[in-house]
Amino acid sequence: MNEINHPLVTVITPTYNHEQYIRPCIESVLAQSYPEWEQIIIDDGSTDQTPDIIRSYKDPRIRYFRQENLGIFRLPETYNRALAVSRGEVIAILEGDDFWPVDKLETLVPAFADQHIILAYGVTRFASPTGRELKGTIPPYWYQKQFTRAGLFNEPIGSATRLMLRADGNTFTVPCSVLIRSSALKAIGGFHGIPCFPTTDYPTFLELTLRGRFFFVPRVMGYWRQHLQSTTWTRDYWANERARRRWAVAFLARHKDELGLRDDEVPAVAESFDDGIAQQWFFRGRQLLLRGRWAEARRTFTEGLVAKTFKERLAGGLGYCAAWLHQDLEGILRIIGKGEEFRERFGLDEH
Repeated sequence: MNEINHPLVTVITPTYNHEQYIRPCIESVLAQSYPEWEQIIIDDGSTDQTPDIIRSYKDPRIRYFRQENLGIFRLPETYNRALAVSRGEVIAILEGDDFWPVDKLETLVPAFADQHIILAYGVTRFASPTGRELKGTIPPYWYQKQFTRAGLFNEPIGSATRLMLRADGNTFTVPCSVLIRSSALKAIGGFHGIPCFPTTDYPTFLELTLRGRFFFVPRVMGYWRQHLQSTTWTRDYWANERARRRWAVAFLARHKDELGLRDDEVPAVAESFDDGIAQQWFFRGRQLLLRGRWAEARRTFTEGLVAKTFKERLAGGLGYCAAWLHQDLEGILRIIGKGEEFRERFGLDEH
């Protein structure tokens, strides 16, 4: 790098109708203890007050671009537009509804003094719609042990690839907690996408696992705001996961020799996705109940009615009945001590 101790960081911020969240997003960048940054905000045709809020900031490090709405399935194009005009040697990602701790850049940027490091990241903590910190993290602290140091640091190169190709491996990080060496990102052709899959981080990070080592700190480096209007909760979960499954299997087939995998190890990836999807029906059903999408919730809980265990069938039956009665399950789950901070995650208890 030209300035080993103080490389310029380009913060890429895609946003769409984030009038409730874009101000704290920008403020968290302005508050960084590391000052060498630029923020490129790409507004995907917002129809609310998002543009006015962004324009109210006069800091020359904030660069605002507005485009006609491309939508979530063309997100890689939006990211790559920002990458094309970026000036930084390090790229950060901060979507318009997320935010950072003040020491995020100061903590992670020094890792890039090692020329072999192409990606640095930390733990992501869930936040409610109002920005209140929640208990959940990605990766969960127990999962860091399961990933092992080799997987977390991608050392040797390819160690993280194997883990990310499992159905649960996508939880190893979230974009708001990541920094990427710009030259490495451009070497893979920029941000990647998966047809019919609404995010760009999974395929992009997987490509990077084959290019260099990672650096990990077990501290919160980003806050992922949870709200019922976010992409995670407004898209067809099952269709998304099927698309990711197809892509992961094809990716593994292309790189199995490079990763030193046997032919019989490839089908195991598909099986892990099948198992993972089967285990998500109850979580997804609860979320649909909270959103009042009763018919979809009934279809989801039907998965539980034909599950293998009595416990799963019982849960499926309760969920199915709750959907008919237009009720959620959170009160029952709290009484039996099984409730997570689920309503709190989406701000339904913050009124």
